[in-house]
Amino acid sequence: MARQMKAGVGSALAMMAALAGVSACGGEASRTAPPRSPTPDTTTTSAAPDNEANPTAQLNSTLGYSPASGTSTPGPSAEPEDTTPQTVPPPGGSAVHTTGATLPIAPSVGLSGAESLDDGQIVAVVQAAGTAGIEQAHEALRRTTDARVARFAREMIRDQSVVDSRVGNLNEKAGIAARSSGVAEQLRSDGVRVLGSLHSSRASDFDGTYIDAQVVEQGSVLDLLDRWLIPGAQNVSLERTLRELRSKVAAHLNAARETQASLPRR
Repeated sequence: MARQMKAGVGSALAMMAALAGVSACGGEASRTAPPRSPTPDTTTTSAAPDNEANPTAQLNSTLGYSPASGTSTPGPSAEPEDTTPQTVPPPGGSAVHTTGATLPIAPSVGLSGAESLDDGQIVAVVQAAGTAGIEQAHEALRRTTDARVARFAREMIRDQSVVDSRVGNLNEKAGIAARSSGVAEQLRSDGVRVLGSLHSSRASDFDGTYIDAQVVEQGSVLDLLDRWLIPGAQNVSLERTLRELRSKVAAHLNAARETQASLPRR
């Protein structure tokens, strides 16, 4: 009897141990099971952009710079590019704003037909430009009281008279007779218009009006020489004369700019 009771107690203890093991395993399994993915919350706000955590990316975004392409594109806040011309305009029409007046100038005709000028027409163009410069210089000597302006005007008359004489001699030496063209006619018209503006300008505005006109005119003649007259000259003597003229025109342009900068502006 005692032996049977002992065996029964042993069996009961074994059964309880087994049950306890199963319970422990189940609890451990429940603790180590991977958590389920949370259901996305569609009511939350969107995440902040990546470039908030990346200062370089944020700067690139602000500047409109794309590292992949190496180029930049203006963003919404980019200022428009300033396309205002910063230099003296080339031939084709302009207006010089002077001290208290606006001087109308349309030098060098827009170069319509300048590419096909022959030697006789080139001579006429040079003569038209020279005549305009000499007439304006005489008007300057008549009216100016500024020694700088008077010196410039005298140099214009002296140098241009020498060139006109050499160009005129080409008819005798090389048989090149001056032949008018649209370019020459436009230069004559421009010269008359500038001279009229000088006649009507106030005394206080005259020096500035004259020198401003010379900056534009000498720059236009220089451009005309470089682009069309010198390359288009067929006669060797004419080409040599044009190159001499070019050096004088360039010197006149520099002198006009220096005088312009030294004059008081009202």
